[in-house]
Amino acid sequence: MFRWVIIIAVATGTAIAVYVWLRSRYFEIRYKKLTNHVGNGNISANKCQSDKLLTAIYRLIDDSVVAGNTVIGYKTIDLLKEAFAGGLMRKDEPFELAGVIVGAFRRKQPDIAAATLDAFRQLVRYMPLENIYLATEQLSQLAVSCFKENYPFLAAKTAEVVVVAFERKTEERAAVIKALTNIGVLALKHKDNGLFWEIIVRLDGLVKGDSLNKSDLAQITNMTGVWLHNIVKYNNTAMFPVLTDFVVNVLNLEKLTQIELTTFVKDWYNVAGTACFTPNSDLAARIIAFTFKMTLSRWESRGMELTVKGACQVARIVILEKGIKEAFPYIWPLLDTGRNLLAQELKLVSAGAEGSYRRHALFAIVRELVVLMRFAARKDMLLTFGEVISQIYQCWLGSFSSGSAKSIKRFCQLLVAYWLRIRTGQEKKTMVSNEFIMKNDQDCQKLLVLI
Repeated sequence: MFRWVIIIAVATGTAIAVYVWLRSRYFEIRYKKLTNHVGNGNISANKCQSDKLLTAIYRLIDDSVVAGNTVIGYKTIDLLKEAFAGGLMRKDEPFELAGVIVGAFRRKQPDIAAATLDAFRQLVRYMPLENIYLATEQLSQLAVSCFKENYPFLAAKTAEVVVVAFERKTEERAAVIKALTNIGVLALKHKDNGLFWEIIVRLDGLVKGDSLNKSDLAQITNMTGVWLHNIVKYNNTAMFPVLTDFVVNVLNLEKLTQIELTTFVKDWYNVAGTACFTPNSDLAARIIAFTFKMTLSRWESRGMELTVKGACQVARIVILEKGIKEAFPYIWPLLDTGRNLLAQELKLVSAGAEGSYRRHALFAIVRELVVLMRFAARKDMLLTFGEVISQIYQCWLGSFSSGSAKSIKRFCQLLVAYWLRIRTGQEKKTMVSNEFIMKNDQDCQKLLVLI
């Protein structure tokens, strides 16, 4: 009896081994057959044959991976890349590839998904330009799945493929930029700073390479606004300087129109207004400082006033919520810029030079700051304009001090002098400290007359 058990066991084992060998040979035979077909250069011209061949390739990938024969699976994926390089592809190829990757996710086979993304890169490199948008749409959705399945390294590979699509010289990159925007948002949401940094680096290289048209740059500028919103939303302060360094390079190309620059300023100031309500965050002040500095010198006169007023509107929100002292970091960029402009203009006035763009910017800053300080005094009810300017002066000399105390006081005196000219009603009954009264400063008086 025991002898028969041994015989049956040996026979069963032999049968299983033979089955496994035959099945592996079956996959090998199918692979060799497909290899021969792909090697036939004329097959891509026949739509029916190419469709059948690609379907057979996908079926072999699926069958071999499900059967555990990953060697044939990887080899067949490489064969698919060879087919794409030879022009063997269909319009709906991105959907087929995405299906393979999603299937790999479900089977917990990230290595297969990674190999298939390499095939996706090959597809994007050789597919017709008019179909690029189909690929980027699928890649954007795959990035969502990558984070959902906790495969951030695959999300990074997805972003790389989208960048390859971006590098294709197509006149319309809107779909590609949208996909990159979405992946960047996902990276910020999941605190994948490495991926976000990599996207910025690759985009920065394209921007510096001057391979983008004006439409691309306008869309990229809008994209930075979306990313900034998510940096604030998720309080990812580490990525703010990464984003601003990139924006500097975009703006330095000087290709944005005044309308596009207006949109940029409004978007960034709107985000700054939102950031004001984030507890223990300095992002709002940093956004104002950066936006103000980068756009003030790029404006025509009307646009320059928008930059100044926008910064003051955000500061007004903080004053309403927290008071003038807490709002100082938001006002400081205007104060310091005004101080610098005043120093430069005083030199021109002394030399008898005519007015300049800087002078118009200085006057806009003075007017809006005085409006803001009057608002702060009315809001508090117990403060006068003179007390507001004293508080600002003390804050300015403190942690945010820049420049000499003399230049700071001189600018505060200019603000007071302008206020003395326009004050009305009850304001005329209030007093200002003598240290802020302009005395024997003929150059400042000349400037004041021009305001």
